[in-house]
Amino acid sequence: MGNKTIEEQFRDQAELIDGRLDESFRSQAELIDRLFLERNKQWDVRFSGMENDVSGLKVDVSTLKTDVSALKKDMTIVREGVGILLKRRR
Repeated sequence: MGNKTIEEQFRDQAELIDGRLDESFRSQAELIDRLFLERNKQWDVRFSGMENDVSGLKVDVSTLKTDVSALKKDMTIVREGVGILLKRRR
């Protein structure tokens, strides 16, 4: 170090600091990536379960629509029958 100028010494120190910061930031970025991937896997499992639940609900709603449609037809028949009975009573 004795033959180096202050500017060269400063540049060497700056490069050392830059290298350490680069290494530190890289390891932090890798850690964040790992944590993100782990969290993403957890969400995938949760959303997958929710998608299955929604699919089941869609089937249930479809079945209910069919049942309600049949009930509406039955109620129409009942109303017509009650109307006929009431007309006969008068």
